[in-house]
Amino acid sequence: MCETNNNSPMNDTCGNGVTTEHAGGNLETASKPTIQDSQVGQPSSSSRFWDGVHCFLAFSIVCGVLFYLIKTPTGATFSAAAHSTLDIQSDVVILPNGDIQFESGSSLLERLHIETVSKVKTKDPLFEVSGSVLGSYRPQGSEYQWQFSSPTLLTLYTDWQKSVNDVAFYTRQLASTKELAETKTIALSKQFERKKKLVKIGTDTKQDLASTEAELLQVQIEERKNIYEAETAVTVARKTESTFLRQLEQCGLNPRLLDSTAKDHDVIRANIPGSFFDKVSVGLECRASFQDFPSVHFTGTIREIIPVLSQEFGTLCVLFVVNDPKDFLRPGMFTDVGIGTEEREILVVSPESILHIGDSDFVLARKHDSLWSVRKVKAGNVHTQGMEIVHGLAQGEQVAGQGVILLKGYVSEALAQVNEKTNTDRMAQKQSENTENKTHAAPEATATGKGREGGVK
Repeated sequence: MCETNNNSPMNDTCGNGVTTEHAGGNLETASKPTIQDSQVGQPSSSSRFWDGVHCFLAFSIVCGVLFYLIKTPTGATFSAAAHSTLDIQSDVVILPNGDIQFESGSSLLERLHIETVSKVKTKDPLFEVSGSVLGSYRPQGSEYQWQFSSPTLLTLYTDWQKSVNDVAFYTRQLASTKELAETKTIALSKQFERKKKLVKIGTDTKQDLASTEAELLQVQIEERKNIYEAETAVTVARKTESTFLRQLEQCGLNPRLLDSTAKDHDVIRANIPGSFFDKVSVGLECRASFQDFPSVHFTGTIREIIPVLSQEFGTLCVLFVVNDPKDFLRPGMFTDVGIGTEEREILVVSPESILHIGDSDFVLARKHDSLWSVRKVKAGNVHTQGMEIVHGLAQGEQVAGQGVILLKGYVSEALAQVNEKTNTDRMAQKQSENTENKTHAAPEATATGKGREGGVK
């Protein structure tokens, strides 16, 4: 059956989906659908079969998991695990003083690796900091001159050298001025005394004597002025030298160190952070390593500690001199500096034996077979032989090594128990002191009251 739309010139729509339009005598017919187009999107019988198989398998798996969860005796498993945990906890007893007691045959104790605190020799640095080459003493033409890492240092060092020469010159000038003043004064004083004798015998007049005396006073006044000006020049020159010296120190350089440095040597500056100020002293050995020369190490000793902090980094600057005959180094090169490379003996344990709790480090030290104490230690650097112990342990003591992390909870509990006991004792002592003070104050108050009553009567 076909429907005709009267609004269009010729538009016939048929039930089979074929639409024809007639306009101006032109006929356009849509293509009829084929059998293949009508079958697109319809699943085949094989695909429907496999979809059913997949659904059946998924349903079977879900049912199996549910059956396992329902029928498995989980209560027995949980109770067995709880029983095992209770057995482990019963192996460990924390004593009132904070020590940890293990029962004989404890499974936790068997898991611990027991090690002995040993003393070894090392040349590893106490700590490592950054640094740079500050200056090199190299030949420039026919003479040696200092090369610096920045133009500012070169300018300040040149000005400082000039101020040193000025101080020396004005000091000599002051000595010469004093000597000249003394010579003139002595000569005119002798002339004045001779005039006085001549006036007495009548050879010279009193006017000649007065003229000589005035000349003597004039010379004394002028020479005092010259001496003051020479002293002022010396004072100004010394203040100028001191100013340039402080400016050089603020840049991390002590120029007096350069005057005592031999040829083909370099000055290296190391920047020391505030946490290492107490570990630095003059004479400590240092070792400088450069990434450009990984196989070459330059050694020296700390020669100078700058009294002011670096303006750039806010660190303490230390200076040491290294020998560089092959001229490897250049001013401005950065370096890693190890401070304190002398051979020394240190106590070491394995890093696994350290328990970090709060802000402190602890180890579990053995008192005897099954009794262990929690020991607070100060750990140092990690070396090839182990972790350095600065204090808290002695050579030959036994500590828990690998596996001690399993006891960290017990160690924390022991520390908390000791702290609680300490606080309780402190509060009890404070209450006792308050009670004693009240007891002593009561008789005094009674005596004072009786005295007042007697005064009233």
